[in-house]
Amino acid sequence: MASDPTSWARELKFPEMGLTTDVEQRLRAHLLRSFGESPDRWNFWILAFDAIAEELLQAGVLTESLLCGEILIIVRDAGIECGLDPDRRGRPTIELARRLKQRINYWAGRLELEKAPRTGGSDATVDAGDGAKGKSRNFGDEKHKRCALLFERVLAKRKVSSESKTATLEAWVTENGLNRTQVTDYLAGRIKGRIGPERRREIETAIMASAKKLGIRAK
Repeated sequence: MASDPTSWARELKFPEMGLTTDVEQRLRAHLLRSFGESPDRWNFWILAFDAIAEELLQAGVLTESLLCGEILIIVRDAGIECGLDPDRRGRPTIELARRLKQRINYWAGRLELEKAPRTGGSDATVDAGDGAKGKSRNFGDEKHKRCALLFERVLAKRKVSSESKTATLEAWVTENGLNRTQVTDYLAGRIKGRIGPERRREIETAIMASAKKLGIRAK
């Protein structure tokens, strides 16, 4: 490494993505911040990947192609330049690949979520797996309704014959690190005063990512 421990970030070349100079500077800052938070661990790649994906999403240029291509190249090159090459540090690359795949699925879900319209409240019949099947729920907006209905299809496809709907829901909640009460409130249309914007986005992103993984397209 160079005597200046931050020189690698200034000298790093980005793949051609049509980014402005301001966006590139912010990406360099994100990489340095990720390095500072995790200077000796393979977790640097995850922190850097998420930071870059968020920046590109906010800039309106994030695509699934970038998630699977250019962003991985940026993170790889940054890791090598700052001396955190996972091969040389002895960390199993198979674990890193697994974690990065999870993050790609997450951000792909966020992309799908951004495409959903957000208009006025809407009624729909939704089964939240709690015995309330057939009840009409009022959703906050069209995106809320769309995700709730999509989630029903996700659970139906994940369910095995010997498993209850509740068990299927519990498994999904645990897998995605979410709170069951908040998920069922979300499905039942009870988000006002119960589920904040950040938690709602986490739930909707997990739904979109699961649907994409299962090959389910939102209607």
